[in-house]
Amino acid sequence: MGLAVILSCTERAPRQAKTAPTPEKEPVELPVATYVKPTVKVYIENSGSMNGYITGRDFKDIIYSYLTNINVANYAKRQEYFYINNNLISINDNLDNFKNLTVEKFKNAGGNRGSSDIAEVIGKVLENSKDDVSLLVSDFIISPGKGKDATEYVKSQQTKIKGLMADALTKEKNMGVLVYQCTANFNGIYYNITDAQTKINNQRPFYIFAFGKTLHLKELQISVPETKIDGLKNVCMIASEKNDVEYNVAYKSGDFKLSKRDPHHSILNARKSRDGKLHININVDFNKLFACEQYLLDINNYEISDPNYEIVAISKIDDGKYQIRLTSDKVVATELKILLHGNMPQWVNDSNDNNGVNINEAGAMEKTFGIKYIIGGIYDACTFSDNVLTELKININKE
Repeated sequence: MGLAVILSCTERAPRQAKTAPTPEKEPVELPVATYVKPTVKVYIENSGSMNGYITGRDFKDIIYSYLTNINVANYAKRQEYFYINNNLISINDNLDNFKNLTVEKFKNAGGNRGSSDIAEVIGKVLENSKDDVSLLVSDFIISPGKGKDATEYVKSQQTKIKGLMADALTKEKNMGVLVYQCTANFNGIYYNITDAQTKINNQRPFYIFAFGKTLHLKELQISVPETKIDGLKNVCMIASEKNDVEYNVAYKSGDFKLSKRDPHHSILNARKSRDGKLHININVDFNKLFACEQYLLDINNYEISDPNYEIVAISKIDDGKYQIRLTSDKVVATELKILLHGNMPQWVNDSNDNNGVNINEAGAMEKTFGIKYIIGGIYDACTFSDNVLTELKININKE
């Protein structure tokens, strides 16, 4: 609805009278966008491969604690609960019943518990999300099954997930995905890529994928910080939105003067310090970005335009605020560009079981077959046109 402007007219005043001053216009108050709490929809994958977590020691406590903290923080309008496999099964369990999950409840819920197509499961969650925050809890093991080429199968899953995520982004461009990798005791039957069974009783990774608007996901992280998530090992944040950030050259961080024309982003008279290097510190506020601390501190996620300059350290100075330290052996006049890329975190590759056959071989117990393809499909969709989250520009000895 547009703003209606009302004009008031009066009769012409006599010539001898002074013209009355024009009254100041009353300021127009525009409506302020209000934050709307989301509904949190919780999806527990109840395929047979999840049984070992249910009979293990701490999985149920981790999930119950996390969902309780969401409620205590008054983050959501309400929580809704589902089991999911090849079907989406709404359940009436209240939160307290989640600490009493049993394999029998999993079986009675129905659906195809023999195997789950992870891409299909993600697709069902995305379809049912809309303006909600959807939490999908699963081991996220891609299961090709007997007689299938595992390599081709995981690639096809990645492509399928990419398409599903791309479709979701056409409906909500500011959608993001927050991934928590947790560990819990698994006491039961582990199924490998050919469905061969191995009885294990050990710590195993599982995952909580949160789908929703980045605004809601950022608020979720504030409401329930990582320190309150039991069993948390790694975090991954994925979004397609790009944002400009505020940044400035730190005064007296090196031998130079700040430009009067642009003191935040330009320096003049830059020279080497006594150690034979030029030093420049840049203070950056990354609060607008959908990226976690672990990611922002990783130098490997940054690209610098001039090879004469190098990022030597990144440190956190406050919530969302960081300092990037640059050095150079050679003072070169340049417009220096620093790109923060939207790379997949290294822990995702490190957590991928490339074999998927023998869970007892060295390192396999801490890994998940196919996880890099699942998260990779989401990354592919979000970074299809550009994988740059933000860009900084610093002018050195240039006016």
